Amino acid sequence: MMVVVQNMSLQSGTNYRLRDISATFESGKHHIIVGPNGAGKSSLLQVIAGSIPPSSGNVYLNEQDINNLSVEKIAIQRAILSQQIHIAFPMKVLDIIHMGRYPHKNSEVIDHENLIDQIIQSLQIQSLQHRWYQSLSGGEAQKVQLARVLVQLNAAESPDQKLLLLDEPVSHLDPQYQQEIMRQAQQLVERGVTVISVLHDIYLALQFADQLYFMKNNRLLYTQSLKEQLLPELIEKVFEVQVEIGVHPITKRPFIIYL
Repeated sequence: MMVVVQNMSLQSGTNYRLRDISATFESGKHHIIVGPNGAGKSSLLQVIAGSIPPSSGNVYLNEQDINNLSVEKIAIQRAILSQQIHIAFPMKVLDIIHMGRYPHKNSEVIDHENLIDQIIQSLQIQSLQHRWYQSLSGGEAQKVQLARVLVQLNAAESPDQKLLLLDEPVSHLDPQYQQEIMRQAQQLVERGVTVISVLHDIYLALQFADQLYFMKNNRLLYTQSLKEQLLPELIEKVFEVQVEIGVHPITKRPFIIYL
């Protein structure tokens, strides 16, 4: 799914949360938005998700204005995984995962139970499915939320028409869970799903991105393909730190060293 943001701003009173954003997120790639705290990264993702209407400008999903799409239509095409979700009342893990079925409740095509079973197995969370959600560790809980999102997305059906939005999905998680969740996202990209992520960790972004989007002060300053040379001056201007940039000998991807 191609996503186009066109001359979009978002205001709260007289304050801009986003200012004159234009960007194209090509289909079947992993796009990662980075920038310092308060840059507007999560606000941009919420507008793309259809959760917040822009104050001006437009967002298009496959050339359709998101304002003209029903909530049900959007929920079938895109799914959102954010930071750890707190659920106040007791629920079993399997019930959490089944919540992803809701947008497809009227579908006669999807074999929900088979899809759920496949996703549980692919994430290797069989041992968690009958536990109480509140008993899980942070990493386990986030994998369960990922399973719910994958059930909602149902990427087995027309993956090139699907959009996964990740809003700081690995914050406060151990490296093991960070890598697992990002690799799951990467596998979806390889199948044709478009993924747009907001990440706080520039190291992780460089490891998984096809395209980087640098934000600061509620504006989009730069876009950078990982096929192009990443310049230290760009990192320094956005994050206000001095860095050197190297190339990993195995992955051939850039990495940064803070000076």
